[in-house]
Amino acid sequence: MIVKMSNSFPFDIEGINIKDENIDLVVEGYTKENELIGAIVKYRNFYHPYCDEIYVYIVEKYRKLGFGSKLVNLISEKCLYPLKCSTFSNKKDSTGFLEKNGFIKKRSCWEYRVSKRSFIGNNTKNLKVQRFCELNEESKIRILEFVVLTYFENHVTISGANKDISIDDWIKVLTKDISDEDSFVYMENGKLFFMLNYLDSETEISVAYVGSNMEKASTVECLNEAINTLFNKYEYMVLEIDDVDETAMILKTLFDKKQEYSYDTYIKK
Repeated sequence: MIVKMSNSFPFDIEGINIKDENIDLVVEGYTKENELIGAIVKYRNFYHPYCDEIYVYIVEKYRKLGFGSKLVNLISEKCLYPLKCSTFSNKKDSTGFLEKNGFIKKRSCWEYRVSKRSFIGNNTKNLKVQRFCELNEESKIRILEFVVLTYFENHVTISGANKDISIDDWIKVLTKDISDEDSFVYMENGKLFFMLNYLDSETEISVAYVGSNMEKASTVECLNEAINTLFNKYEYMVLEIDDVDETAMILKTLFDKKQEYSYDTYIKK
């Protein structure tokens, strides 16, 4: 295999969506006849820079011949941080390749659309949530700082948040498209809960971030009230559930909805 290295992606492959300015290195493999065998693209994630993220592509007829493993080993030698790669759980060739090459699954993520018909929560209102827009400025700052710290905690085992970005700037990044009217919080005696959402359409709302420092029962009560309120206004809700996020996993249990596959993140040992 003839190896070439560059910092740009020299060919088009369906499904690749990496901006040229984010690419650090491309390792390409060719036959002696200069026919492409495959390539690995290493690219940067500005917000989570402590893993070297890669995309692996091997031409179908050259798969399962060991070329992909050779390219992984070559690019590993050029990396300062652990390699990170993501794929769908139902792509068994991809997951098998990653596991064979020493990658360990660190996170599973499910994304799906739900309606009130699949909601199996209840209408208990022992804890009263507030709309984010109803908070005073001091309370907003307190909640938003908690949002950022929760986000940091949920990502530390995958790829930590960029330490060069200030808390204030992280708040701007995470809340850029958030609807103050359709987001909910609970604050009482140091107990905090948030459910930040953004508008997709007149009939659909997406859950962006959830978090809580309360026991599960209280978290469930807050989620129940927020969800019931949202379904009084919207027909559908879009959930993105990460299994490293404890509150999100509680949210997942409130819907009778099965997702056949997940989007999984792998880190090389």
